[in-house]
This record gives sequence, C-alpha cells and structure tokens, in this order.
Amino acid sequence: MTGVLGAFVIAALAVFTRLSLMMFLLPGIGERAVPVRVRLITALALMGAILPVVLPASAARADTPILVLIAGEALIGFGLGFSFRVMIHALTIAGVIIAQAINLSQILGAAVTEEATPAVSTLLTLVGAALFVTLDLHVQAVRLLADSYAVFPLGGVPATDGLGEWAMSRTADAFALSVSIALPFVLIGFLYNVVLGLINQAMPQMMVTFVGVPANVLAGLFLLSLCLGAMMTAWLGAMDEAPLGFW
Repeated sequence: MTGVLGAFVIAALAVFTRLSLMMFLLPGIGERAVPVRVRLITALALMGAILPVVLPASAARADTPILVLIAGEALIGFGLGFSFRVMIHALTIAGVIIAQAINLSQILGAAVTEEATPAVSTLLTLVGAALFVTLDLHVQAVRLLADSYAVFPLGGVPATDGLGEWAMSRTADAFALSVSIALPFVLIGFLYNVVLGLINQAMPQMMVTFVGVPANVLAGLFLLSLCLGAMMTAWLGAMDEAPLGFW
C-alpha cells in the first residue's frame, strides 16, 4: 500500500507541476487580475481530470529520480505555457508601437501584466485575453497538455537545444507579428512626420506641433477603431499556430 500510495502522490505532483506551469502562463486565466486561489483551484480540478489518464503509464517511470521528474515536468509545462504567453507579449509590443506612432505613449492604462504599459497595449491585451477565453482556446490548451503525455510521458524531457531554438523562433515570430499588426500606424506616423516637416518648411512661424499632434491622435484613434477587428483576427490566426514545433 505504501508503494502504491507513494507512486500515486509522485504522479499527482508531476501532473500538477506540468499543468500549473502551463496554466499560470495562459492568457486570461494566467493574468495577475485573476486571484491565485482561483487559478489554484482550477489547476487542482484539471489535475483530477488528467491524472487517471497518466496513472497507467506512471508505473513505467517509477525508477526516475523525483527531482529529475519534477524538473522535466516543469520544463515541459513552461514550454507549453510560453507558446501561448508570447502571443500576449506580441499584443503588448504592438500596442507600444501604435502608441508611439499616434503620440499616446505617455497615457498609461491599468496594466494587465506586471509592467506599466500604454493604454493601447492594455486595450489589445484585454481584447486578446477575452477572445482567448470566449473562443474556448483555453480548452484547446488543456487538450494540448493532455496530448503532450503521448510525446513526453512522465519522466520524458525534451532536448534543451531543440527547445531553445524553438523558443527563439517563437519569439522572433511574435516580434514579426507585432510589427505587422502595427504597420498601418507606423505608416501614419511616418506620413505625419513628413507632412509636419513640409508644413514647417513652408511656414516656419507656425507652431505646427500644436496642430499636428491632435490631428495625428485623432487619425490614429479612427484607424484603430477601423482596424481592431482585422488586427485581432490576424492575432487569432497566429495563436492557432502558437504551439507548433514544440514537439
């Protein structure tokens, strides 16, 4: 009985480690606005659902040292969570670029993440987190976690060199997505500076900044209201491919 109970506890701890690392990085439920107790209860409930699937295979890994087992599970869970969390960071970066382009970078909003971000970044991250939950992408993330045991059973550790290359690739893709989402606003900012320079050359005595900044902000907000749907559609398309390449 002691051996069976010990194997059960170790398997439960391993499953909880992989699950909790992924959940605490997921958009929506992993945000700091969600109480830790809610996230903990959700992780325990999901552990109870996944554990019966993992238990039959856990006996084959009974000889794995517990520290190696937990470290491997934490690495796998972090990798799965990172594949989704980096997409939220893409929205944050896109919001910073947009705010710089339309002269709203000094207007800060109530940050969803730990860092203070411009109000545009807060808007995009809130919309992204809401879409992630309302479109049941968190359910797909849990299904992905359950499927990961077929590739990385308990005690299985991914190759760190391959994992590092994959993480760098995902980060580069996130930066590229950020720039592509914010590209219309970058063009507006470029056009604004060109026109402002021409007006300043034509009428040096005119305070063109007092006229140009409100016009740039108004044009940027109008463009944001028009393009927000297309921007988030592109983001959702990239989110579907977020975990690709992890295994």
